[in-house]
Amino acid sequence: RRLARARGAKYFVDGSVLDRNDSVSVVLRLVDSEGDSVIAQATAVGASDHAALVALHAVNELLPRILDPGRKVNLEMLSGVRPGSTAAWLQGEREFRRSHFTTALNYYRRALAEDSGMTLAAVKGAEAAWWANQEAEAHRLADIAVLGESRLPAKYAHMALGLQAFLNGSADLAVHHFDLAVGQDSIWADGWMALGDAYYH
Repeated sequence: RRLARARGAKYFVDGSVLDRNDSVSVVLRLVDSEGDSVIAQATAVGASDHAALVALHAVNELLPRILDPGRKVNLEMLSGVRPGSTAAWLQGEREFRRSHFTTALNYYRRALAEDSGMTLAAVKGAEAAWWANQEAEAHRLADIAVLGESRLPAKYAHMALGLQAFLNGSADLAVHHFDLAVGQDSIWADGWMALGDAYYH
């Protein structure tokens, strides 16, 4: 706490690792350095021979509380992703919601550079590039997203396939996948915008 305050840090993280023969528990606490109060706590449990992955999961659970407080994040999508990649993706999401598509795209690129398995950043990066009128980059990222579609939740997999089809000029196929995406989540604004844009063009 003393070190965090001396460096002007808003938060610090402490915690513990409990090794129980074949399993390990990682407990992390995000602490406000001024008030010395616990803001959030994350606990992850897994096999002891995968302790590093268990720790990554716990870190990823804390990051949204720091970078995007008040927003719910599906942590299953971030399972096994490096924290640096998660942090960049979260910042990209925040900028995307503000319609700062070029800034969001830079964060999504950074997320992919940190962890090439962060397929979600490729999908969102393709969307951001599309809205920023960077068609070549949208193509590149959509292709990356489609290659990793098996790692994506269904709505994002259909978004990736729809974007790739749209950018390749296959309007009917694009509409088909965007329809399936909004079928998975009927209040997903990104899906409806993509579907509307496909019809518009």
